[in-house]
Amino acid sequence: MRSIKSVAVAGICTLLLSACFAPAELEAGAVAADKAKLDDTVFAFYLSPQSYTWNAGLGSRNPAYVVLVRPDGSYRTIRTRGMDIGQLAWSAEGLYFGDDERDYLLHDDGLTTFRNPKPDMQQSAFAVPDGFVAIYNEGVGGPGHYSNQVAATTRQATKLYPVEGNYFMNASCDGVVYGIATDPGAHRVEAADRPDLRSKTDPTIEPEMLARLYPAGADGREEVLGWRAAFNGGTGIQHAPCAQGVISYLSAYDDVDGQPRTVVVSWDTATGAYVEHPLVDEGGRSIPREDLEFVRYDSGSLRDGELEWFASDGRIVATDTATGVTTRRFDTGYRSTASQFAQVVFTDTSIHVLYDVNDRRTPLAYGEFDRATGATVRSLTIDGISKHLSTHLVMRGMAVRPRA
Repeated sequence: MRSIKSVAVAGICTLLLSACFAPAELEAGAVAADKAKLDDTVFAFYLSPQSYTWNAGLGSRNPAYVVLVRPDGSYRTIRTRGMDIGQLAWSAEGLYFGDDERDYLLHDDGLTTFRNPKPDMQQSAFAVPDGFVAIYNEGVGGPGHYSNQVAATTRQATKLYPVEGNYFMNASCDGVVYGIATDPGAHRVEAADRPDLRSKTDPTIEPEMLARLYPAGADGREEVLGWRAAFNGGTGIQHAPCAQGVISYLSAYDDVDGQPRTVVVSWDTATGAYVEHPLVDEGGRSIPREDLEFVRYDSGSLRDGELEWFASDGRIVATDTATGVTTRRFDTGYRSTASQFAQVVFTDTSIHVLYDVNDRRTPLAYGEFDRATGATVRSLTIDGISKHLSTHLVMRGMAVRPRA
């Protein structure tokens, strides 16, 4: 597909009907496409309306923004058409993001865009050795079907292809991207006659399915690798960590007998087999399901055999993937609850938290913490954004500048 360099991002409000909402602070920082560069950006995040607001017949569509934050907390923005649950990925190639019409790659020498129409809800985005891979949720494609779309983007081109299933959680294992589906779509027939994969309390619900999504299989589609008898599960994480071909994640689910369980899962992409260990604290007490609500972790969360995660009370917690034993490490002072929102990024040396107290008055807060000691490395406030956050402008994915 043809690359288009330095194309002005459309003035969304002028192209659509009236009543478009464009916050002055975000518009004031908007950078024209031919002037956009990474410059001194230290981290970035996506602000986008929820997709239902676009499809509600309101006659207008609010703009979305990728916010580029400088070391002092000031920022610039790039307008997009929006992407619900918009995710970012950043590598030496640049900062990748997308909307429902284009893919964008922002680098030190400018902004490259590609026309790439796709669904308006994103599952994940990864930097891989040959560029970037993102998963998008297309939705139900007919009776018994569910479709996602995979976008693969380099500096030269982008391509899009469909995969069957709804892969809300994904992982990159050395550049190979896998998905864990809670709705297997047409693949459900492969598990329909297996008693070990059917819930005894509700036979209509589906088990989890592991598939390779990128590179595509010989038929240009996904390759199913394994199944897990877990029902009504998930912790809302888009990017699971992977080490040596094994994907690790926390799971609060119902087993085949309908009994609730909280475990840490290790799923081997080479064999399709998995092991899981009950989550317990240092005293051996079970960790309840509610403790996994609103947790945050990502593809960088594994360290020395432990999966580190940001708990809803703001503490950094570490779970031994070989035993399930979970210890509390340090308190960030932030929260992740139904009423307070945090985005968290784990790097080799740091944990980055972007926090909204959700009172529409308090500025967004950002903290970087030393991963080994818990010491604060950097803290910033970001003015002029929190008062505009609502279903029409939601804080979504975040990415931090990779180490050189």
